This record gives sequence, C-alpha cells and structure tokens, in this order.
Amino acid sequence: MQTPFLSMIHRVTILTLAAGLSASMPVRAEEAAPAAPAASEPTKPISDALPPDPEADPFLNEEHFVMQWAVLGPFKFAAEDFGGGDQQEAATHEFIPNEADLTFDTPAPEGTSWIVKKFVGEAQPGQVNLEAMYDGIDHAAVYAVAYIHCDKAMENLTLWTGSDDYITVWINGKKVMSYDAKRRGSDWDQDQTQGVTLQQGENRIVAKVVDVVGGYDFYFRFSNADDLPVMIKPR
Repeated sequence: MQTPFLSMIHRVTILTLAAGLSASMPVRAEEAAPAAPAASEPTKPISDALPPDPEADPFLNEEHFVMQWAVLGPFKFAAEDFGGGDQQEAATHEFIPNEADLTFDTPAPEGTSWIVKKFVGEAQPGQVNLEAMYDGIDHAAVYAVAYIHCDKAMENLTLWTGSDDYITVWINGKKVMSYDAKRRGSDWDQDQTQGVTLQQGENRIVAKVVDVVGGYDFYFRFSNADDLPVMIKPR
C-alpha cells in the first residue's frame, strides 16, 4: 500500500509528463488560423469599338461614349500654383513622368491610387463624373486610361471631347488634342478633332483632365466620316 507521500510524487510525475507531451504536439491543420485571401487585381479596362450602325437610333446614348476607365489620381496643386487664376499652365504640366506612355501597370505615385470604374452618366449620358469620385475636389489633375479593341483599323474618325476644366488626349502614345484656353463647364462635343485613327487590335487612350474649381468631369466619343457615332462596348 502506497504512502500518501508516494502517491503525491506519482501524481506530480504524471502531470509533468502530460504537460511535456502537450507542449510538443503539433497543431492540427484545422486548428491553424486560415490564411488571408489574396487581394484580387483590378480588371484592365478594355472596351470594343464597333462600326456605326446606320439603322441605329441617331440620338446619342451611353453606348456612344467611352465609359470604362482606369483613373489615376488625384494630383493636387495649390490655388496659387501655375500663376493662379484660371491656372491654364496646369493643363500642360506633367504630373507624372512620360505621361503619354502611361499604362494601367504604371505604379501609382505616393498620395494617388488607381480606381477602375465603369461610369454611368448622371447629368446626361456619357458623363465621366470625377467630381463625385473625389468628393468635390478642387485644384487637381487625374489621368484616365482606357483600352479600345478594334477588329480592324478604323480611320478618318472624329474625336469629340468635353471637359470641366482642361483636357489633353494621347492615343497610342501620340498627342491628338489639348484644350487649355480658359475654364469652362463641360458638355458633349465641345472639342472636335478630325483625322483620328484607331489601329487594328488594342489602342491605349490616355486623357489628362485638370480641375481648377467647381465641377469636374469629361466626355469622350468617336464618330466616323459620315458623322455616325462609333459604338463602344465594355467587356
């Protein structure tokens, strides 16, 4: 028969061994914390340009405008920069190096970010509303990038743009238009640029849009030599 003292030693030994086994046992897979899901990459904003349909509704609607963009910004500046006043010099300022060659893969500089969005016209069809995106921001510039795919080359197009306030456009790295005359409110077809070509395959569009104060938006569409609007279908 064990003495009380020996029974105590026996119990302590068992508890010590059990603790040692518990500490050395591996954690089972189902007990481990689940790994955080990988962040999904934004989808590249690609649209298809379709030849105009002579039988289609002649009135402009959302399908006649480029509405799917990757927007990089905002690039802020002060009310005193660029000479103050209407600040037209902001329209020609490079807010990012090699702006004509900007792509969706370009890293966003500090203080800016990429936002990919299919816009829906609010004031009227075709409006790309940057005012709402940036909560009424003033004194700022953004770059909007879109990729337009054509099954075959589309030549002798007219590019129609409107902006509040200034806009510059590059297509496949070539500057095709710029408006920097004076501040304005936006509307359809304020600027007409003729002789534009979209090549077969992918076309990279870069638009720099500069706001001084007030509203902030732009419009962007194409028509053919017969003034029929090109259809733009986001993928």
